Amino acid sequence: MRTVIPALGISLLLLGSARPDDPKAVKKEIELLRGTWSLNGDVQLAIYGDESFEINIAGNRLNGARQIDPTKEPKHITLTPDSSKKPLYGIYKLEGDTLTLCIGEKRPTQFKAKAGATLWVLKREKGEGK
Repeated sequence: MRTVIPALGISLLLLGSARPDDPKAVKKEIELLRGTWSLNGDVQLAIYGDESFEINIAGNRLNGARQIDPTKEPKHITLTPDSSKKPLYGIYKLEGDTLTLCIGEKRPTQFKAKAGATLWVLKREKGEGK
């Protein structure tokens, strides 16, 4: 019993240090995501450092607020368009200059395009972000 209590305390401290509201963790992740991402030139997603985003699909622009939680597995992103109070829930993964994003009205659990979920594999535009 004596060894369980310290181990539990250390586990709680470690979990507590990776809170989604940890400004350092979120800021670091935003710096990695910041920039313009493109899907074959047809779709562009711009992620800004001020908790905003813009999606451009064939000249139709959608702006709004975004939130991320880099402590989840897979990582979570929530996009709330300015024109709607209904957010889009998503998961994402970043591998070098490739951003894989799966979004829908309900948060997907896998990176698969299926009913109610859209899957985008975006490439970082040259000269943008990291």
